[in-house]
Amino acid sequence: MCIVLDYIQKYPLRTKQILGISYEQYQSLLVSAIARHKELENLTSSGKPRAEPLAPPTCSALFLLIWRMLGTYK
Repeated sequence: MCIVLDYIQKYPLRTKQILGISYEQYQSLLVSAIARHKELENLTSSGKPRAEPLAPPTCSALFLLIWRMLGTYK
C-alpha cells in the first residue's frame, strides 16, 4: 500500500493538511472512485491483456497529494 494512504488511515485528522480535503470527503471520493473503477472494468473486459492499474484508494491518494503540491512548486 501507499505510504500516504497508510498515514491517512492511521491519522485521519491530518487528512486536511495532507490532501486539502477532509477525511469524510476523502472517504466519499473513494466510494465514487471504486464504483467508477468497477463500472469501467465491466466495460473494458474484452479479453485484451492490460497492465494492472493502481487500486482506486492508492491512485486517488497519490493524485490528490500531487495535485496539492503542484501549486507549491509552480
